[in-house]
Amino acid sequence: MASVELLQVGEEVDREKLLRRFDASGFQRTSLVEERGDYSVRGGVIDLFPPLYNNPLRVEFLGDKVESLRLFDPLSQRSLRSLKEAIVLPANEIIMGEGNVQRARSMGRLPALMKEWALSPGRRHGLSTSTNIWTRFSTTFPIKGFSSPWMISKLKRSSILQ
Repeated sequence: MASVELLQVGEEVDREKLLRRFDASGFQRTSLVEERGDYSVRGGVIDLFPPLYNNPLRVEFLGDKVESLRLFDPLSQRSLRSLKEAIVLPANEIIMGEGNVQRARSMGRLPALMKEWALSPGRRHGLSTSTNIWTRFSTTFPIKGFSSPWMISKLKRSSILQ
């Protein structure tokens, strides 16, 4: 599956390509990783919080080589344990690869520019109705990480984390 990343200590990785894949698979770039679906970049270090891990992951690079993989505490930022490899699944069910974005735009499901997304007629209408605003809000704007509770429970029970 193209959206799943396997990172291993000692592996050569194109960091820029990896960061683009994080963006396409729903991760949000932040200054500090605190929640599932966040990632940050500081020099040769990428911190990210994959949806299936209980703690965020710190990937240290020396050039393009993965030097270390460690889980860390999001509050203290201290390392908890080292890993030899890590599986990074998408932070969202919808993979926003270039092909998917172009196809959605050609079908009229996405505006030409993403900044227009907040102003699309469907969103304006959905938020202006007088029905349950919280339900409208939570279904219109995805929550960080997997937006389907069923998907989270299903994936957590899989053998990936065992």
